Amino acid sequence: MGQFSKVRPIFYRPEKYLIEKYLTNKDARVLEAGCGAGRISFNIEKYGYKNIDAFDFSEFMVERAKNVQLELDSKINFFIANAVDLINIKSNQYDYAIYLQQIISFTPYPENLKALEESFRILKQNGYILFYFNCYEGRKYNQLLSLILSFLRLFRRENLSNQSLPWLKLGGKFNWELLRKNQPTIYWFRKKEIITIIEKIDYAIVEVLNPGTLFIVCRK
Repeated sequence: MGQFSKVRPIFYRPEKYLIEKYLTNKDARVLEAGCGAGRISFNIEKYGYKNIDAFDFSEFMVERAKNVQLELDSKINFFIANAVDLINIKSNQYDYAIYLQQIISFTPYPENLKALEESFRILKQNGYILFYFNCYEGRKYNQLLSLILSFLRLFRRENLSNQSLPWLKLGGKFNWELLRKNQPTIYWFRKKEIITIIEKIDYAIVEVLNPGTLFIVCRK
């Protein structure tokens, strides 16, 4: 199994459900954004998809994916790119796009809104896109954490949204520095907020799943 064992499990349950339901044409052109080590891309290739591009902002993760690719004899096109400005991708290129690995939430606010606009630009008319968002209402202590951070950031004169919350774990361990300045953050969208943003971009929302986190399927 080697490197491939690092990209398991095959799919999480909501991912499997959405991919099987909406990505029905295995000859279509597919893009995965924020692919990391390639877990989703490698496994949709196993499902029979033949035309897959995948990118990540991290050079380290792309190199890791390419190492796995050598072992699997995969044909996926992995490359480095920034979701906020996909300068090397022409408009209307992809039948399907997969944004399931928290890429929009990991992108700092408000730059993540530009990433959503770019996703719309590169998708073909009537193409489908699968989104995953960290949902503010889905974690009970977000409101308390946000309140504490808002006070600290006001005192420290930090210009950050109260929905940009620090990582609770770093390197697999609890982040005891989470209340300190300059911590890595994730943007937690409110459900109504992200639906409004998506509709303003002109996506048609097809399905919303909200099992603590937020999965949204859109069509251009």
